[in-house]
Amino acid sequence: MESEEKKTFINEHEESQSFLQNLNVFNKQTNSKKVILKILFFLFVIAITLYSYRIKTKYYNLFYDDNCVIKNKQMINSIKNNTDMRHAIIVLASYGVHYLNNFLEQFDNDSRFDIYIHIDGKTKIDIDNNKTIINANIKYCNHSFSSERYSVEMGDATYELFFIANKNYDYDYYHIMSESCYFSDSLDEFYNFFVINNFNSYINYYKFDKFLLNNKPNGFYKGSQWMSIHKNIINKLLKISDIYNSYKEQVKNGTIFITYGAFDEFIFQNLIIIHICNEKPEDCKIYNNNLRFIRWYCTRTKIYCPNYLNIDNVSEEEIKFIKLQSFIIRKINYKDPKAMELINKLKNYNECE
Repeated sequence: MESEEKKTFINEHEESQSFLQNLNVFNKQTNSKKVILKILFFLFVIAITLYSYRIKTKYYNLFYDDNCVIKNKQMINSIKNNTDMRHAIIVLASYGVHYLNNFLEQFDNDSRFDIYIHIDGKTKIDIDNNKTIINANIKYCNHSFSSERYSVEMGDATYELFFIANKNYDYDYYHIMSESCYFSDSLDEFYNFFVINNFNSYINYYKFDKFLLNNKPNGFYKGSQWMSIHKNIINKLLKISDIYNSYKEQVKNGTIFITYGAFDEFIFQNLIIIHICNEKPEDCKIYNNNLRFIRWYCTRTKIYCPNYLNIDNVSEEEIKFIKLQSFIIRKINYKDPKAMELINKLKNYNECE
């Protein structure tokens, strides 16, 4: 009897050992499978990352972060007597002749810059009277229709000036400005910057989800209408007027509904990024920095508007930022002595002080 119990115990022990061995083998196999799955998952993540990077590189390898735009003063000032480039200044004016004249005085008849002006139809300016607007290499001045803020006419006015300037001369750059824009550096420094950085375009853009296309959100681009664009992009832009007109009609008939924005604050971003640079990235070299310093504030009606700047409301840190990242500041009221004091401080600013 005792012998049988002993045999039973031995058998049970052997079965237990066998079960444990099988369990260890199973655990090892399971662990191996887990390791393999982890490796496969890791390789899958790498593949997806590389594929995403390839797509991103394909479409956005010529888009640069604004932190790359730093003005190299030494390099800019090393360029002497270069007059090979010509610039078209696209001016959207609406404040009156005195503001416009004060803006134009900055160019001092500099032959490197030709001026193309659209004056809002409501503004009382006699463009046929030569004494009204000072001579500053003005090549074209239009006063034919009203171009109120947030209207498609603002886009039309800009697009028309692009077309007229491009037809008149093969300009290297097109700069959209208003009469409340002022240079924070000399014209020579502004000009030389584009000699060094030729082919680059400087626009402000970001994805904006408050567009509705057929009552559904659409990932359009939005940004400031004030920009500096190289001729390669302008030439392409003028060849897709049908797409421009399609956008315009969709906005006018309500197919595309814009909230918190204006037509001219999204039309050129979308034409450039979606219809030119995504399709032919080799024609583009875009920096997400329009070289303008603009401070925004929110009104009581929740509309963001650019603030008027002067020596009292621009900090020392902002002045340093402007000298590194911007060439143009807005808005400036030339009638405000403190605004002019700010301009003088910027132009005479010494980084070593």
